Amino acid sequence: MPIVLVRIDERLIHGQVIVGWVKFLKATAIIVVDDEIEKDKLRLEAMKLAVPEHIKVEAYSVALAVEKYLHHDLPDRNVIILFSRLKDFKRSLDLGFTTREVNVGCVHSGEIKILSNIAIKAEEAYYLVEIQKSGIHLDLRALPGDKRIELQDIPIYRKLIGQK
Repeated sequence: MPIVLVRIDERLIHGQVIVGWVKFLKATAIIVVDDEIEKDKLRLEAMKLAVPEHIKVEAYSVALAVEKYLHHDLPDRNVIILFSRLKDFKRSLDLGFTTREVNVGCVHSGEIKILSNIAIKAEEAYYLVEIQKSGIHLDLRALPGDKRIELQDIPIYRKLIGQK
Protein backbone atom coordinates (compact mmCIF):
# COMPACT_ATOMS: atom_id res chain seq x y z
CA MET A 1 0.00 0.00 0.00
CA PRO A 2 2.47 2.68 -1.08
CA ILE A 3 1.01 6.03 -0.09
CA VAL A 4 2.55 8.54 -2.49
CA LEU A 5 0.96 11.68 -1.02
CA VAL A 6 -0.92 12.73 2.09
CA ARG A 7 -2.52 16.15 1.52
CA ILE A 8 -4.68 18.53 3.52
CA ASP A 9 -6.81 20.62 1.16
CA GLU A 10 -10.32 21.86 1.84
CA ARG A 11 -11.16 21.49 -1.86
CA LEU A 12 -10.21 17.78 -1.80
CA ILE A 13 -10.43 16.61 -5.43
CA HIS A 14 -9.83 19.47 -7.89
CA GLY A 15 -7.51 20.53 -10.72
CA GLN A 16 -4.26 20.81 -8.73
CA VAL A 17 -4.74 17.32 -7.37
CA ILE A 18 -5.74 15.68 -10.66
CA VAL A 19 -3.55 17.53 -13.17
CA GLY A 20 -0.64 18.18 -10.82
CA TRP A 21 -0.26 15.53 -8.14
CA VAL A 22 -2.06 12.50 -9.64
CA LYS A 23 -0.21 12.83 -12.92
CA PHE A 24 3.19 13.55 -11.32
CA LEU A 25 2.92 10.68 -8.81
CA LYS A 26 1.19 8.25 -11.19
CA ALA A 27 -1.49 7.72 -8.56
CA THR A 28 -3.94 4.86 -9.06
CA ALA A 29 -6.23 5.59 -6.10
CA ILE A 30 -7.49 8.56 -4.09
CA ILE A 31 -8.82 8.15 -0.57
CA VAL A 32 -10.89 11.07 0.73
CA VAL A 33 -10.81 11.11 4.54
CA ASP A 34 -13.78 13.14 5.72
CA ASP A 35 -16.58 12.14 8.09
CA GLU A 36 -19.19 14.18 6.17
CA ILE A 37 -18.27 13.05 2.67
CA GLU A 38 -18.25 9.40 3.69
CA LYS A 39 -21.97 9.82 4.43
CA ASP A 40 -22.75 12.04 1.41
CA LYS A 41 -22.71 9.66 -1.55
CA LEU A 42 -23.97 12.33 -3.96
CA ARG A 43 -21.05 14.63 -3.15
CA LEU A 44 -18.61 11.74 -3.53
CA GLU A 45 -20.10 10.83 -6.92
CA ALA A 46 -19.75 14.48 -8.01
CA MET A 47 -16.06 14.40 -7.02
CA LYS A 48 -15.52 11.22 -9.00
CA LEU A 49 -16.61 13.05 -12.17
CA ALA A 50 -13.35 15.03 -12.04
CA VAL A 51 -11.19 11.90 -11.82
CA PRO A 52 -10.06 9.74 -14.75
CA GLU A 53 -11.94 6.41 -14.79
CA HIS A 54 -8.81 4.31 -14.19
CA ILE A 55 -8.27 5.93 -10.77
CA LYS A 56 -10.15 4.42 -7.86
CA VAL A 57 -11.83 6.92 -5.51
CA GLU A 58 -13.15 6.05 -2.06
CA ALA A 59 -14.27 8.09 0.97
CA TYR A 60 -13.88 7.04 4.59
CA SER A 61 -14.48 8.62 7.96
CA VAL A 62 -11.30 9.47 9.87
CA ALA A 63 -11.74 6.45 12.16
CA LEU A 64 -12.43 4.02 9.31
CA ALA A 65 -9.52 5.32 7.23
CA VAL A 66 -7.11 4.78 10.11
CA GLU A 67 -8.55 1.32 10.77
CA LYS A 68 -8.07 0.38 7.10
CA TYR A 69 -4.55 1.84 7.16
CA LEU A 70 -3.58 -0.11 10.28
CA HIS A 71 -4.97 -3.34 8.80
CA HIS A 72 -3.30 -2.75 5.40
CA ASP A 73 -6.73 -2.63 3.77
CA LEU A 74 -6.20 0.33 1.43
CA PRO A 75 -5.67 0.05 -2.35
CA ASP A 76 -2.30 -1.52 -3.04
CA ARG A 77 -0.53 0.97 -5.31
CA ASN A 78 0.20 4.70 -5.51
CA VAL A 79 -2.43 6.02 -3.13
CA ILE A 80 -3.14 9.69 -2.50
CA ILE A 81 -4.86 10.38 0.82
CA LEU A 82 -6.80 13.65 1.05
CA PHE A 83 -8.00 15.35 4.24
CA SER A 84 -10.09 18.53 4.13
CA ARG A 85 -9.18 19.80 7.61
CA LEU A 86 -6.08 20.08 9.79
CA LYS A 87 -8.01 18.79 12.80
CA ASP A 88 -9.00 15.61 10.94
CA PHE A 89 -5.40 14.92 9.97
CA LYS A 90 -4.31 15.48 13.59
CA ARG A 91 -7.10 13.16 14.78
CA SER A 92 -5.88 10.48 12.35
CA LEU A 93 -2.42 10.73 13.93
CA ASP A 94 -3.94 10.36 17.39
CA LEU A 95 -5.70 7.19 16.18
CA GLY A 96 -2.50 5.61 14.84
CA PHE A 97 -1.97 6.89 11.29
CA THR A 98 1.67 7.61 10.45
CA THR A 99 3.45 9.39 7.62
CA ARG A 100 6.77 11.17 7.18
CA GLU A 101 5.31 14.15 5.33
CA VAL A 102 2.01 15.90 4.75
CA ASN A 103 1.36 18.36 1.96
CA VAL A 104 -0.80 21.34 2.93
CA GLY A 105 -2.63 22.69 -0.12
CA CYS A 106 -5.54 25.06 0.39
CA VAL A 107 -6.83 25.75 3.89
CA HIS A 108 -8.90 28.91 4.38
CA SER A 109 -10.62 28.29 7.69
CA GLY A 110 -9.58 31.50 9.42
CA GLU A 111 -8.26 35.01 9.21
CA ILE A 112 -4.55 34.46 9.96
CA LYS A 113 -2.85 34.33 6.58
CA ILE A 114 0.21 32.06 6.65
CA LEU A 115 0.59 31.94 2.84
CA SER A 116 -1.70 32.89 -0.03
CA ASN A 117 -3.24 29.40 0.09
CA ILE A 118 -3.23 28.95 3.89
CA ALA A 119 -5.29 31.07 6.30
CA ILE A 120 -6.02 29.50 9.67
CA LYS A 121 -7.71 30.23 12.97
CA ALA A 122 -5.39 30.89 15.91
CA GLU A 123 -6.33 27.59 17.54
CA GLU A 124 -5.36 25.71 14.36
CA ALA A 125 -1.74 26.77 14.83
CA TYR A 126 -1.83 24.15 17.61
CA TYR A 127 -2.43 21.42 15.04
CA LEU A 128 0.51 22.60 12.94
CA VAL A 129 2.78 22.68 16.00
CA GLU A 130 1.64 19.21 17.10
CA ILE A 131 2.12 17.80 13.60
CA GLN A 132 5.66 19.19 13.49
CA LYS A 133 6.43 17.95 17.02
CA SER A 134 5.45 14.45 15.96
CA GLY A 135 8.27 14.52 13.41
CA ILE A 136 6.11 14.93 10.32
CA HIS A 137 7.46 17.30 7.69
CA LEU A 138 4.95 19.90 6.48
CA ASP A 139 5.19 20.49 2.72
CA LEU A 140 3.43 23.75 1.77
CA ARG A 141 3.60 23.43 -2.01
CA ALA A 142 0.45 23.75 -4.12
CA LEU A 143 1.96 21.72 -6.97
CA PRO A 144 4.84 19.25 -7.26
CA GLY A 145 6.98 21.66 -9.31
CA ASP A 146 6.67 24.52 -6.82
CA LYS A 147 9.53 25.54 -4.53
CA ARG A 148 9.36 23.97 -1.07
CA ILE A 149 8.49 26.36 1.75
CA GLU A 150 9.32 25.49 5.35
CA LEU A 151 6.63 26.43 7.86
CA GLN A 152 9.16 27.54 10.46
CA ASP A 153 10.59 30.05 7.95
CA ILE A 154 7.29 31.96 7.69
CA PRO A 155 7.42 35.01 10.01
CA ILE A 156 3.69 35.14 10.81
CA TYR A 157 3.73 31.48 11.84
CA ARG A 158 6.77 31.98 14.09
CA LYS A 159 5.03 34.96 15.69
CA LEU A 160 1.81 32.98 16.10
CA ILE A 161 3.56 30.22 18.04
CA GLY A 162 5.71 32.63 20.07
CA GLN A 163 9.07 32.18 18.32
CA LYS A 164 11.34 34.95 17.06
